[in-house]
Amino acid sequence: MTLAFLSLSCNSCHNLAMGGTDNMTTSIGHKWAEGPINSPTVLNSGLAIAQFWDGRAKNLQEQAGGPIENPLEMASTHEHVVAVLNSIPAYQDKFKSAFSDYTDAITIEQVTKALASFEDTLVTPNSRFDKWLAGDDNAITEQELRGYQTFKSSGCVACHNGKLLGGGSFQKFGVFE
Repeated sequence: MTLAFLSLSCNSCHNLAMGGTDNMTTSIGHKWAEGPINSPTVLNSGLAIAQFWDGRAKNLQEQAGGPIENPLEMASTHEHVVAVLNSIPAYQDKFKSAFSDYTDAITIEQVTKALASFEDTLVTPNSRFDKWLAGDDNAITEQELRGYQTFKSSGCVACHNGKLLGGGSFQKFGVFE
């Protein structure tokens, strides 16, 4: 059994208590490996057009399997994770009740589907900003309103719009100054 499976979880880099991220410039993985980028938030991730900073995964389920095997992240294997989960009777019971296609063992497809299903629940409706957008003029402060006006007048809304205030395209940093 690798130490990564025991010491790292999705929450290590996507800490729900810190907005679904680790709030670090570059994320730290297995054996203190420093990744090249930071972890994006998992909050509202199901609303994104694609997953990962470069969009290489088309959906949450496809994304969920990647960090498990990434040597800079969890540094494990799908086979190892499935073997560990299958060694825990309580997990087998939970997967059996959750998946109609469960036969005699947990599969990596079921693991990634379970992770994706959980991520789909991590939505932030009715934030103060959401309420302000819906017409509640008192939902944000004067300072926040000035910040939004600057955001809008600076042209940021050309790319950062919609439900996620972005996430509709992939751009290289530094394209706009």
